[in-house]
Amino acid sequence: MVSLPDKDLVVTPLQHAQALRAARTFTLAFGNDPLMRYLTSNRSVKELFQHGEEAFMTVIMNLWILRRITLTVESGRGILVATPDRATAKAHNYANTVVDWLTTTLFHAVGALGTADERQRRQEVHTKIHDAATTAFGNRLEDMYFLDVLAVEPESKGLGYDDALLSTFASIAKLTHKAIWLHTSNPAHHRFYETHGFRRVARLVIGDQNPNWHEPPVITYILSLQPGQYKPTETL
Repeated sequence: MVSLPDKDLVVTPLQHAQALRAARTFTLAFGNDPLMRYLTSNRSVKELFQHGEEAFMTVIMNLWILRRITLTVESGRGILVATPDRATAKAHNYANTVVDWLTTTLFHAVGALGTADERQRRQEVHTKIHDAATTAFGNRLEDMYFLDVLAVEPESKGLGYDDALLSTFASIAKLTHKAIWLHTSNPAHHRFYETHGFRRVARLVIGDQNPNWHEPPVITYILSLQPGQYKPTETL
């Protein structure tokens, strides 16, 4: 537990009892994310709920709690999920093997849903991000933390939850001598991370070759933060 008395916020590990609230926070926070809109063909948050994404994300949150770095402020109203370095992630026992199998199986099942075009979009995004990260970081990629999710429910924006979560995670990375990387397509998030010390290492153009996408291409950036370079500043 990390206490931040200057903001009266406390960052704690995410608990299973908070998974439903965390899933709602994730879905609401990313409902208007440019990359998410591209992947879901601009389906609304209401439509996503109707298709069971909230229930799916609750299951995924419970699995992530077991195998990833998961932090929260205010019982799931602000959440952070990160994938540890490759060596830590590969530390297997029977229980971890089962959890990893379930997580992979669920994502593969969801990946098979949707239209052929949506499946092609998911493959495009995965390939472009993977290739760009590999080019930018090389073998160092296996020794870095990946920031999967930093989300705050809309009603709680501006209260410093995002800054508290990122500050705590950056402290963990500093103590373990790990760099952090992430990708974002949200301009406000991009600015937020850069003001906190992240540096842009790659710029991706997504959707530019898709004839079924009638909006501007989605610009996505890959950012990284070296240990000890975090800068506490403004919030989203």
